[in-house]
Amino acid sequence: MNTLIPITEEKIYVKDKVIKGKKAIVRTDSGAVLGVVSNRYEVFKHEDVLDSINGVSNNLNLIQPEPSFYKDGAVMHADYYLGATKEIASSTVGDMVKFGIRIMNSYDGSFKLSYLLVAFRLVCSNGLVLPKTIRSFSIKHFKSNANRFKGEDIFNRLNTSLNDIDSIVSNYDNWARRKVTTQEVNSFLITEFGKRESKNLINYSENQIEEYTVWGLYNMLTQYVTYETKARKNNMDNLGLLQHKKGLSVTNRIEKYFGGIE
Repeated sequence: MNTLIPITEEKIYVKDKVIKGKKAIVRTDSGAVLGVVSNRYEVFKHEDVLDSINGVSNNLNLIQPEPSFYKDGAVMHADYYLGATKEIASSTVGDMVKFGIRIMNSYDGSFKLSYLLVAFRLVCSNGLVLPKTIRSFSIKHFKSNANRFKGEDIFNRLNTSLNDIDSIVSNYDNWARRKVTTQEVNSFLITEFGKRESKNLINYSENQIEEYTVWGLYNMLTQYVTYETKARKNNMDNLGLLQHKKGLSVTNRIEKYFGGIE
């Protein structure tokens, strides 16, 4: 793949003295500084990351995307979709889900090279697309990891994630069958997110829950994070700005609170 964002690494000077232990990642075409990072930080070029996925995407039946860039090219993400969509049969609003792999990389140290198995919820009534991160793994930008995102290892890790899709769809369908009351929803929100944030969530849920099921609750929370809090987290399912109980994703919270649903 051709160079996507041309970059170079440069020393940093203050009054003609080199700042030890730091370097700047600079665009060679514009001179823009994309990031200041440690000298130990190993740059994984966007095109090399995508080349490693493109090399296995046909074997995984993934559709190659056009990558998106942010922060003047310091951040890149690309969504590789599976061709087929899956129906959530028990949903009363006609939900369909498309699965794929989201790749995220940065030149500014804002996050590690990340691979996320993502479900994109397609709502037939208005075409709304909401991503839900199901699981992820990441690789730190160290020189010792420079080959970890290439070859058979990355294929095996991605393939393992994709093999779980049918069980994930089955779980979503179970959630769509499990009815919940307004009282259950409010109790869940207060327990998981505390009194302060739960007030906002309860008000939001009154107008935004399309169906009073666990699936409907899950979708409302995803929508709240995506469009209301504008959370800037790698894992868009993580409710980064709503951390009453830290480290638990939306999925973890719902499974913990409602237990196994058959």
